[in-house]
Amino acid sequence: MLTHRRVISDPAIARFLFSDTRMAVGWLIVRLYVGYAWIDAGFHKIQDPAWVDTGLALKGFWLNVTKILVPPAKPSITFDRYRSFL
Repeated sequence: MLTHRRVISDPAIARFLFSDTRMAVGWLIVRLYVGYAWIDAGFHKIQDPAWVDTGLALKGFWLNVTKILVPPAKPSITFDRYRSFL
């Protein structure tokens, strides 16, 4: 039976990045940038008629994902059941 408990502390860089309040401003900038990129990508899809009206962009995406490439190359979806589901 083990009676010794050992605590392994995080590396100093990890403590600084994730536990130090001085990094709050840096994480705020990262979060704002990622949020802006996400909204920008979504806004583009809302404005594009190929996504909203006709669905051609979505159809092209699904056809490219589910196609099987030339035999030496691997398909983008390796599981046959998932590919047939899509």
